[in-house]
Amino acid sequence: MEVYLRPTLTAFKAFGPGTEGMTVVDAASGRTFGHKMFLGSIFADTPANRTLSLWLSHAAKNACGHCMLLGETGPNGHGTYFLGYNKPADINTALNVLLPPDCQMPETALCGDSRIRISHAHHMDRAQVVESNHDLASALGCHGISCIAKELSYIDMNNVWVVPIAHAALFGVIKKF
Repeated sequence: MEVYLRPTLTAFKAFGPGTEGMTVVDAASGRTFGHKMFLGSIFADTPANRTLSLWLSHAAKNACGHCMLLGETGPNGHGTYFLGYNKPADINTALNVLLPPDCQMPETALCGDSRIRISHAHHMDRAQVVESNHDLASALGCHGISCIAKELSYIDMNNVWVVPIAHAALFGVIKKF
């Protein structure tokens, strides 16, 4: 995927924050103005989102790229469901080895608990660990550093990936609420 995005990422870097941008001429009025390119969000269905972000597949136990809530296998081994909406659910505490003592993940929590949210810095830390040891991908919930994060230093991994509400929530997370 990275090879296909290279021209776009190169343009964002050449004309984005920290650069002079580009000069654009309004064809109707002849006026010129400065323009900078800024990647604010990526809207994609869940499989494409996971391919670009390098988070685990949406069906993986550690699939949430925004927090460390663990998924549970559904009836008869089919599907992965993320609980924690009406009672505390298990949390992936593997990230605790990278966190300071005052930021440790709890053993259980409700979905949306701020203590289990992964910051951009924590995401980058876990991705760097996985890049040097791919055996930890499953435990830490990602496959490495996204080419988007590598090339565009201004993005925040928590905010650039827009959750496709109809696809992720209505057909996934809460279909068997």
